[in-house]
Amino acid sequence: MTKKKPSPQNRIWEKERRDRLNQTFDSLAKLLPDYEATTQLSKIEILQRTIEHVEKLQDKIKAFLEEQDELLKKHVDELEERLQALIAR
Repeated sequence: MTKKKPSPQNRIWEKERRDRLNQTFDSLAKLLPDYEATTQLSKIEILQRTIEHVEKLQDKIKAFLEEQDELLKKHVDELEERLQALIAR
């Protein structure tokens, strides 16, 4: 059994697919905070660094939301105290 050669159109489609994939990896690499145009990263390195960056961003968002939650709780407590003081008059 011999493998069937891909048609010229299939080769064109496959090349376009690879080109789009490579362009997308390049775009993703440029979004990384430590991106350097002079350093060529492998696709795996780009994905690994992207995962690390997204995880760091998720941690920052979580910390920010927890901080905001605490501030809002304090503010609610202060408002409740003021309300109780006004009611007690």
